[in-house]
Amino acid sequence: MARLAMECGESMLVQRVAFRAFNRLLVALWWVGLGWLVNQARPVTGRILVLGTRGRKSGQIRRTPLNYSLGEGCCWCAAGFGQSSDWFQNLLADPEVEIWLPQSQATGRARPVTEEAEFVRRLRCVLADSGWIARWLAGLDLRTSDRELGHLAAEYRLIRIEFS
Repeated sequence: MARLAMECGESMLVQRVAFRAFNRLLVALWWVGLGWLVNQARPVTGRILVLGTRGRKSGQIRRTPLNYSLGEGCCWCAAGFGQSSDWFQNLLADPEVEIWLPQSQATGRARPVTEEAEFVRRLRCVLADSGWIARWLAGLDLRTSDRELGHLAAEYRLIRIEFS
């Protein structure tokens, strides 16, 4: 049993390291003005933006690519690694964020979504806009019932960004 737990922990660590390397590549593409190109593969990669948060320890702007959904005049993003995600912890400390959309930039104020019905409804939208690879990696299915989706995604954190 301990070995299985250790293998799961190692697997999660490998996944996080791979995500960080891939994230650096995506941020670099935005820096050179190619964010729109990343979003051309939407059926696979989904809709991707770059979120800028102020580091809670360093005070420096930290940028993270995330899948997102737009609706109700807001932007919605999910933290698949849950509350331990650095960007999520950063926005809890300072909710003022930068948003680099594929062809524009904006600022906004982020807040975690805590109401269960809103969480499930909006998480479903983010998943739908995340392309097949994100849903496959997360192991979540859009056809899952609201109750089951809420249970499967219990560790996820969802944020709502209201544009400034």
